[in-house]
Amino acid sequence: MLTPDEFDSWCSRQNLSLLGRKTLADIRSKEPARRVGGGRKNVSGFYPSKKMGQTIQFESHKVELPFIYSLEHDEDVLEFYDQPPAFKINYQGASGRNIGFFYTPDFFVIRTNSAGWVECKTLSELKSLIVKHPHRYSKGEDLKWYSPPASEHAAQFGFDFHIQSDDQINWVLYRNITFLEDYYRNHVDSIDPNQTQLIKAIIQEQPGITLRELLYKANKVSADEIYQLIATEKIYVDLKASLLVEPERCRVFCDQLSGTTYNLMISSHTTVDSISSPVINLIPNTPINWDGQSYNVVQIGHTEITLRATEGDFIDLPISEFESKTRQGKITASQLQQSNCNDDQIKSILLRASSKDLEEANHRYRSIEPPPSYRSCMMVLRICVMRHSRLPQIIVTDNGKEFHSNYFESLLALFECTLKHRPPAASRFSGICERLFGTANTQLLYNLAGNTQITKKIRLMTKSVNPKNLAVWTLGLLYLYLCEWAYSEYDTTEHPALGISPKQAFTSGISQYGSRAHRLIPNDETWRILTLPTTQSGKVKVHPAKGIQIRGIHYWNSAFRDPLIQKTDVEARYDPFDVGIAYAYIRGQWVKCISEYYAMFKGRSEKEIWLATAELQKRNSNHDKQLTVRAKKLAEFLSTAEAEEVLLAQRLRDAQGKEVFQVIDGVGQKESFLEQLNIAQEINNNNSESSPTSENIAVKPHLLQSFDSY
Repeated sequence: MLTPDEFDSWCSRQNLSLLGRKTLADIRSKEPARRVGGGRKNVSGFYPSKKMGQTIQFESHKVELPFIYSLEHDEDVLEFYDQPPAFKINYQGASGRNIGFFYTPDFFVIRTNSAGWVECKTLSELKSLIVKHPHRYSKGEDLKWYSPPASEHAAQFGFDFHIQSDDQINWVLYRNITFLEDYYRNHVDSIDPNQTQLIKAIIQEQPGITLRELLYKANKVSADEIYQLIATEKIYVDLKASLLVEPERCRVFCDQLSGTTYNLMISSHTTVDSISSPVINLIPNTPINWDGQSYNVVQIGHTEITLRATEGDFIDLPISEFESKTRQGKITASQLQQSNCNDDQIKSILLRASSKDLEEANHRYRSIEPPPSYRSCMMVLRICVMRHSRLPQIIVTDNGKEFHSNYFESLLALFECTLKHRPPAASRFSGICERLFGTANTQLLYNLAGNTQITKKIRLMTKSVNPKNLAVWTLGLLYLYLCEWAYSEYDTTEHPALGISPKQAFTSGISQYGSRAHRLIPNDETWRILTLPTTQSGKVKVHPAKGIQIRGIHYWNSAFRDPLIQKTDVEARYDPFDVGIAYAYIRGQWVKCISEYYAMFKGRSEKEIWLATAELQKRNSNHDKQLTVRAKKLAEFLSTAEAEEVLLAQRLRDAQGKEVFQVIDGVGQKESFLEQLNIAQEINNNNSESSPTSENIAVKPHLLQSFDSY
């Protein structure tokens, strides 16, 4: 982003008026005018922009997100803002009636020599809008789309208005930028110069070597180093024409000019073998064989290459011409369609079913979908880091409120993960995940005592087979077996669609497409604290005497005695399963803070506190309906026997949850799980005749041997 001095200098160079400067200053200082939503069909979300140092909203991952990527990696773009303040536009409707309304553009972009608003639309939308609103949208002779009333508004400030359509997106480039995103975010160039020289030597020896061959020949070099060199343009791949995920078709060169010359030869029907090695160096007076003729490189300009034949004839070859030819035909229409339809592959399967069947399926899914919470999100992310020391580059969720929380969004932004929200009421949009849930059900859960499959035919259910009477699994024990199935059975069994096991596919992918070690996250105490929830604003003010306050409870640490810390806002986290403690970020590190009533709050969950607060408010509602529950009264209430009765059920549920966390963290009592295994075995033996599914409960002592791996 521009510094204040750089911004003033830019405004001076553009000769902006005072009105233009004020408008631009408002855009740069204000929060987005609205929070975007995906609508019925679009995928919306947040992109963590390295250039802007903040997340940027998008309400379509087929138009706006690719446009954001182009802005992020365009050196001419200095800053860009999503959902800038609305402005009023006026135009004449198709019926002749004057229309005026406040309009919020999608982006405002500041470039080196210009600035203006941008609206993103699909080509099909624009074709429809130009018929419906002919005075608002138009298409120029240059085949570009315009909005005359919006352009007129922008011109009064010295800005422009641009319409971006999806037919302007180079999907090959977009996919390549997405693939290289992790390497663009690498802040340290850790490649050994000797390794770089080795890679370049291989490329010089075989100009236009395919990426697959390069990965194979450079066996002493990691795939990460090759992709890092491509991302930093130290070696050249035409990212607009060749897909990195198709290494057998993607060709690598030492520099762009070498790649242009190679493509020039290809466009003239010259085989790769007919090009001698020296031409790749593009040194004047070096020989080149072309269609059986011998040429010398006479001159290399910015736009032309001059060759001289042995007979003395000169040939000027414009580079720009061959660049355009390279782009054309480098990838077929069918391949482009495939690259543009990653997220639509699921739809092709769904279209086989009737709309009525889909609606019924969606209704069934919505009726049984369990409501997750930020606690579930927290544990899922912890497991990702625990098992793989990384988070996904892109996370797709539904539209549950926990996925729209500041806690979840800020955590993903902190680790530079793109968040996408699938369209509302489209439960089958994430078909792969849903299929995995179905596999887990059919292969494991439906074979356990207490499963509810029989309740689908309630009239056939008797007392002896009622799932409520057969429920024997504790949550912790069930999770232990679920891990065993997922990691030792499903993950190591050949998948029919892959031809190999999921684990082998994952390992192969890491080997071929890079381990991206610079993106690894240490599974340490800092990571654990960062996954804890925070306050609405993310920060709390330090009180000189009471410390910090989170949800009505004060926490203290001796670091708060520092006068420089007092009355300042600090980042804070609290543990939803132990409200007795919290954490504050002081002088570059997290410090543990203790509650003022630690003895009573220790080990109690956030839900327990909510229930106790609600019960105390209920008891005092007849006396003072505006009663504020103080921490002292809450602590006193928690010490009474009546409170124990109110909170006992919640405490039992919390105990089940903590049992799972012990398995996840690998710090649980193995003896406790061994006891549960023995109990399950005993129940299995006693119910072998009465329970038709009990024979599937088998004690696996080897689970304890791999306990820590979970």
